Amino acid sequence: MGSINTSSTVHIANPSNPKVLIAGAGISGLTLAILLEKASIDYEIFEKSTSLKPLGSATALSPNVLPLLEQLGLLEELKGIWKECQFAAMFKESADEENLELLSKTDFAEHLELGGYPSVFMARPDLQALLLSHVPSHKIHLGKRILSISQHAANGVLIRTSDGSTHQGDILVGSDGAYSGVRQSLYKQMENEGLLPKSDAEDMKVCHMSILGTTNPMDPSIVPHSKDGYGRVNSVIGYKKPHT
Repeated sequence: MGSINTSSTVHIANPSNPKVLIAGAGISGLTLAILLEKASIDYEIFEKSTSLKPLGSATALSPNVLPLLEQLGLLEELKGIWKECQFAAMFKESADEENLELLSKTDFAEHLELGGYPSVFMARPDLQALLLSHVPSHKIHLGKRILSISQHAANGVLIRTSDGSTHQGDILVGSDGAYSGVRQSLYKQMENEGLLPKSDAEDMKVCHMSILGTTNPMDPSIVPHSKDGYGRVNSVIGYKKPHT
């Protein structure tokens, strides 16, 4: 494995048109790819999965993200898959588990008035499919988990993938999730050179538990607010339970 370049100067063979390697074809990786496509900057995506399956449930986009997506020409398409959120509330379950106490309520409706864009929710698979439709298929390489990276001031970055192939570029962007192969390789190199902070050497801790339930389509006569043109988020802190 090559070593990481720790100097502040990295040589790019063609500064006006660098080659960008993107690890991961998730939301962030695809969004970056669309941005680079618009800017006519060369790039390739390396995805560890052998197929792009629709994974995940709901996801939220806040008002500070939507201007970027509008500049990329995606806003009108996004409106077809999102639902605006007007508020989010946090409740606490009573000891008898029969009543809920309102702890806090956040009004999202004012986001549109203050910033010009709403807070929105949508199905993550729908968002990923929309982004994927704007990235040329030949730019995405499946079944290529990044195993190691080598960075040199003179030659940019070289990656080695799980199928034994290597790929050269000027910039590597790690957007391959919590168990990132890019991060693991980078940390290993930093550790060998005594550069890894102690906090980054510790195991990743998850201090919460999420339980996700998905209903079938609901009857509006039984659940009237399902006809509303907006969404809402309610969270309940269980009484002496290890989850919300």
